[in-house]
Amino acid sequence: MALFLHANIPGRKVLRAMMLMPLMIPPVIAALMWKVMMDSSGGGILNYALSFIGVNPVNWLGSRTRQ
Repeated sequence: MALFLHANIPGRKVLRAMMLMPLMIPPVIAALMWKVMMDSSGGGILNYALSFIGVNPVNWLGSRTRQ
């Protein structure tokens, strides 16, 4: 496979990109899941769970200072 991708054939860059795609997708999906879980606008499961014990919503991904 390495020799095939190293050969000078048309579309070699596209084939290399397609081979790397499965390596790039899981970290992106994991980051998006953490972003969804930490959403402070009402859709985040962490703030939802904390609301049961009386904690106000936390702006997990925001800044402490307002601009």
